[in-house]
Amino acid sequence: MKIFRLSGIIIAAVFAVVVWLLATVVVNYWLKNIVESQGSKANGATVALNDSSIGWLSGGLLFEGLSIANPDDLMSNRIELDRLQFDLSIQSLLKGDLHVDKLDVLNIKLNQPRQQAAEKFQSSDTESGFNWPKRAVAKAKSVDVQALLQKVNIQSPEMYREFSERLTTQKQQWQQQRESLPDKARIEQHQAEYKKLQAKLKDANTLEKLKVAKDIKQLLKEVDADRKKIAEFKQSVSDGIGGIKNDWQSLQKQVGKDTDLAMSIASLSPEGIKHLASSFLGESTAHWLHLALDNVDRLKALSSNKNPDKKAAEPREGVDIAFGPEPVKPSLWIKQTAISGLLQMAGQQGQLSGEASNIASELLPGLPMSLNMAMLLPDHQKASGNLSLKVRHKQDSNNPVSGKFDLNQWPIENWSVSEGQINLSEALMNANLDIATSESSVTLDFNAQLTDFKLKSDLSNADNTLRQLTDVLNEAERIDLNIKVTKTDSQTTINLSSNLDKLLFNKVKQELQQKADAVKQKVRASVEQKVAEQKAAIEDKLSGLLQFDEQLKKQLSELDMG
Repeated sequence: MKIFRLSGIIIAAVFAVVVWLLATVVVNYWLKNIVESQGSKANGATVALNDSSIGWLSGGLLFEGLSIANPDDLMSNRIELDRLQFDLSIQSLLKGDLHVDKLDVLNIKLNQPRQQAAEKFQSSDTESGFNWPKRAVAKAKSVDVQALLQKVNIQSPEMYREFSERLTTQKQQWQQQRESLPDKARIEQHQAEYKKLQAKLKDANTLEKLKVAKDIKQLLKEVDADRKKIAEFKQSVSDGIGGIKNDWQSLQKQVGKDTDLAMSIASLSPEGIKHLASSFLGESTAHWLHLALDNVDRLKALSSNKNPDKKAAEPREGVDIAFGPEPVKPSLWIKQTAISGLLQMAGQQGQLSGEASNIASELLPGLPMSLNMAMLLPDHQKASGNLSLKVRHKQDSNNPVSGKFDLNQWPIENWSVSEGQINLSEALMNANLDIATSESSVTLDFNAQLTDFKLKSDLSNADNTLRQLTDVLNEAERIDLNIKVTKTDSQTTINLSSNLDKLLFNKVKQELQQKADAVKQKVRASVEQKVAEQKAAIEDKLSGLLQFDEQLKKQLSELDMG
């Protein structure tokens, strides 16, 4: 008798294959959805994946056609990758950990246009607060003074109000102190008592004179105390009024400070115009600096092990041989990564090669994360690019993240600024970005030079400042752009400079100054109007204090017994 029939074996085998295929399809579909949904939330815009598959027997994981949209420009992708191929541990994956022995990254494309707009998602990360002016020149077209002042923290009205209240309080305090001083009746009493003691001293015998002299001495001591009290109060009032006068002079300068602040925001002063040219060059650059800054913050977090201590194992009977504590492995750990293939960036197509090690959700001491990449353009022999990055565990370094990115003689086919009204083409770029961190801050220092560029512009709807910038660009042999961004826990500071700053300001100085003077008069008049009522009250109170001082001096002089 046959235990297994051939037909039964075939049916079982087919059923097993079908189950395996269904399980694979379900897992691959689940994995694709996880990458797209969670990635989109983290990125703030659509993350799409063409296909994913798991090789259960080979321990392989494959992602194909990964695109990450730019949340600031939904018609472009930040990054596109043709393939991500993982050599991983299926056993670790089943435990919820992604431990990868090797990862291959093929064909990276940056800033690629999309055929249709991406979807915006609410990012799970908080915004860094690093903002870049999209079109600074628009601020110089026309100025609504009241709208401008609403954007400025005008301190004058509040400071005037506080100063007025201070004057009222101070006068009330001095009046109360004056009431506690010796009055005219007390002085007359001292005088009468002194005359009485002097007469008594004249008629007293020897023994009585000693007692009367003692009483006179005590009286004079009281008189000296009263005189000292009067003199100190007199000096206090004099010093106080002198200080109030100085404070009033300083306070009146606040109107000018508020006016200058508003003018700077209006981009109509040397301070406001200083970085106007840099702003034109900045949207694409700012996007990548913003991205770098946020991710350096994330890399800093990797240097600290934030896993709670694991509960110690229960003691067992018998003999245990201690081999030392087992290190806590991160949930994500890609030990080696090879990066190669096609690179597309800024309209150029080139070759990319590099490697990375120890990419992990938490770094282990002695195993730093490192990344080194090189970029070449076969059609431009002199063009090269290099990226290096190292992230260390906090036990290994007080400066956990350091990095450097360089571009040398890199061709730029098109650089569009001021919303496309100016285009620089066929330019060569030299650029470098230095990244450094400490326990409390992150610093990005970016420098770039553009040379050999051609200029195209559409000035049909441009204002005069933009036309002046075009003239400056036509005359300039090169463009220098320097940006330093420092981020602490509380704030982000951005310092900009460019060789165009001085050239542009000199070009528009006369016209700018005339316009600035006219707007400045309106701004100052508006600020003065806001403080006019308080100013009149202050001047009235100051006049009253001066009268109080004069009356006080006269009264105290009468009380002073000389």
